[in-house]
Amino acid sequence: MKFKFLSLLFLTSSVFAGEYDTPEQAIKTLEKAYAEQKMDKALEARDFEAEAKLMVLNLKPELASEPEVLRQTAEVLMLGTKQEYSTGLPNFSGLKCTLSEKTKIEHDVIRFNEICIFPDNNTSEQLVYAYKGNKGWRYIAYIPKQ
Repeated sequence: MKFKFLSLLFLTSSVFAGEYDTPEQAIKTLEKAYAEQKMDKALEARDFEAEAKLMVLNLKPELASEPEVLRQTAEVLMLGTKQEYSTGLPNFSGLKCTLSEKTKIEHDVIRFNEICIFPDNNTSEQLVYAYKGNKGWRYIAYIPKQ
């Protein structure tokens, strides 16, 4: 079992960050931006237009075809993210993260279970999401429909 985990760690760590050809690369690109503390790269790794459309689809589907609603929602999401990042990006330096349990869920969103190991060997586990839109694969902050 330990060998499988180490193999998975190697495979997910060797993705060439900075590309958006796969959902895995999208997640790793965001993590790399966090590790390097590059806000512009962190914002580029997200697709706010896709986040807006998916949010509206899940909350008010009848508004999902309204371009102005989607534009304003995307703008609010980006501004909120910039505000969140104004005190600094999350610190991913020294973290080793693996992606597992790749699952396609609603609206063609890909969900991963991500486990990160901190330098002190503590771990965290969370769900992360990617979506392929007009810009290729990007990380999205996503709350699935309940």
